[in-house]
Amino acid sequence: MDTAIVSNTEPTQKEHPGDGFTVLFVDDEPSILRSIKRIIHKTNINMLTANSGQEALALFAEHEITMIVSDMKMPNMSGSELLEQVASLYPETYRVILTGFADLDSIMQAVNQGGIHRYIQKPWDNQDLLLTIKDGLQFTKLKRENHTLQQKLFKQNRALKELAQSLDKKVDVKTKQIQLALKKIKHEQSASEKVLFNCISVHPELDGLFAKSVSKLAAQIAQAMDLDPTQIKHIMQAALLCQIGLLGKEVHLFNTAFNDLNYEQQKAYVRQVDIAMMMLSPLPHLQPVIDIIQNQFEYFNGQGYPDMSVGKDIPIGARILFIARDFWRYRTGKVSIKQYDAIEAKAEMNRHRGTKYDPDILDIFAKLDVLNETLPDDGSKVLSQIEVGMELSKDIFNEKYVLMLPEGHTFTEVTIGKLKHYERNHKEQLRIFVKP
Repeated sequence: MDTAIVSNTEPTQKEHPGDGFTVLFVDDEPSILRSIKRIIHKTNINMLTANSGQEALALFAEHEITMIVSDMKMPNMSGSELLEQVASLYPETYRVILTGFADLDSIMQAVNQGGIHRYIQKPWDNQDLLLTIKDGLQFTKLKRENHTLQQKLFKQNRALKELAQSLDKKVDVKTKQIQLALKKIKHEQSASEKVLFNCISVHPELDGLFAKSVSKLAAQIAQAMDLDPTQIKHIMQAALLCQIGLLGKEVHLFNTAFNDLNYEQQKAYVRQVDIAMMMLSPLPHLQPVIDIIQNQFEYFNGQGYPDMSVGKDIPIGARILFIARDFWRYRTGKVSIKQYDAIEAKAEMNRHRGTKYDPDILDIFAKLDVLNETLPDDGSKVLSQIEVGMELSKDIFNEKYVLMLPEGHTFTEVTIGKLKHYERNHKEQLRIFVKP
């Protein structure tokens, strides 16, 4: 078996890009192979030679061959038969046939059966031979690069898919929590209140009393505007759920007064509506409520968020919610550290009539008697009010949302003592709801 590897360190790589590629030349005439060696020796191509088809196949078993150039007419195994086997066993190999025949049918048969990429007719022109080899190697190089890019793209797409699935799972968790809350409203006296408190149970930092006050004020405004009962119901539900998008936000965004947040944090705060839409979207019957929540930060002049409406196109429920919500945000120190009284809050909001707030709704709101309104009592007790024999009406969670005692538990001296010990050690006051 006549084999050779020919390389050269001369700077000819740009003309003949052969680095990393091996080309096998097959011919039963040694003089032909020697002639090819003289042509190839100034290139960077790794060269192998074989005198027959059998020797060529043996070399394939030992080397990674990029390209094969075979004579057509050889004893025992013709070039077309050899290349046909190469196409079957090593389909990525670039295949070229050398033929001294002028018979077009033989050439076409070799092309069809052996999957030949190119053919060169003897006697060849040296430059044509080099150009054919260069083109074949360039083709293989591009093919490999394309395969590499496809693999990279596949991995990136798989990573994106896994990320999307991870995000979908998180959304599914939130959605299932909301759906579970909505199922429970059928068995409660106040449906929308139960929805809200089930949502709050997902994140104990949210303020259910604030939402109840906003809902009550929004209903008063809607009733004063003589809206129909269905609209009023949707507005009340939207007010109770207006903070639901904060479930997906960092705690400091709603534990800090809005005016003390930086610009990017304020943007993140108002974009809670995007999370709310995502969480509530599986509930199509709540679409009117979703529309109100989505637009609750849209200014009357269209400059708020999502900044895509003009005043008359913003749902009336959203314009009402904007006013009712901000009144209580001023009252409870959620806009600035200062807690405004009712008169101060009205005056501050009046400074933004026609920009943030609908002036007509603001005038109706100004006529309501809200001077003495306070946040309602949620009915919870502190531990000092708990006696042996009382029964829990709701689960007890600590500030980190760890279950302390389940609903239905009957208090004993032991459980009361354990809760007192916990409160002393963690400097935390638990909210406890008991049955009458």
